[in-house]
Amino acid sequence: MRSKVLADYWALTKPEVNFLILIAIFAGFCLARPVESYDFPFLLLVHTLVGMLLVASGAGALNQFVERRFDTHMRRTARRPLASGRLEPVAVLWFGILLSCAGGIYLAMVVNALASQLAALTL
Repeated sequence: MRSKVLADYWALTKPEVNFLILIAIFAGFCLARPVESYDFPFLLLVHTLVGMLLVASGAGALNQFVERRFDTHMRRTARRPLASGRLEPVAVLWFGILLSCAGGIYLAMVVNALASQLAALTL
């Protein structure tokens, strides 16, 4: 039972979409690096990816919260955890808020304020 609930929360984060988002962030990070810099900031890249993954996961959960009524009517989305009634809307709302805020705070503390602000704006 517990593993099904964890799987439902995992599905809320839209991991397939987040994987594509992380690829785009990785590419942007590499392209934005100054040309004259010889050492690659791997640790900064990892922190950026972690923070953005949290924000993007929160956005996925919040998106499903907002669209829960529409999702129940479409065959493709009717099996989602919230649309099917396996999770409560208030729990999904708080889950999305928690992930998004954690990601924004993480980016502000470990990466920089601009990254955090851009992530919040994108959210």
